[in-house]
Amino acid sequence: MRCGGSEAGSAAVEFTLVFGFMLTVFFAMLEFGLALDEQLALAAAARSGARLAAVEGGATDHVFDTIAHDLRGFGVEPGDVAVRITPHQAIYGTPVTVELSARYTLRTPVARALGIEELSLRAQATSRSEKLATPGS
Repeated sequence: MRCGGSEAGSAAVEFTLVFGFMLTVFFAMLEFGLALDEQLALAAAARSGARLAAVEGGATDHVFDTIAHDLRGFGVEPGDVAVRITPHQAIYGTPVTVELSARYTLRTPVARALGIEELSLRAQATSRSEKLATPGS
């Protein structure tokens, strides 16, 4: 007869420890992927907005609509994203910058257990204005 317990009991304890660790890693990777997806969506929408703002000479309704459309296409609610375009009007050669910022609410239980509720995401794109000044403007 052996002293010290069975191997089945130690295997169950090892499984519990490893499974808990692996579950934590899985949720961390999932949360990172979701946050990265939203960050990439912001960057793509900022790039698209900067290109259009460069062609149109600054912050026009069409630029804001295009940014909102792009964000919706990526599954991001445009109302949750702050958009800043500087300068408001640009002439040829002036850099036009589109800056998007949003709060990303963490979705997995692991992040919340660590006390992290949300992340601040920000994307910026700059393009040189191609709008020629019209006479009399």
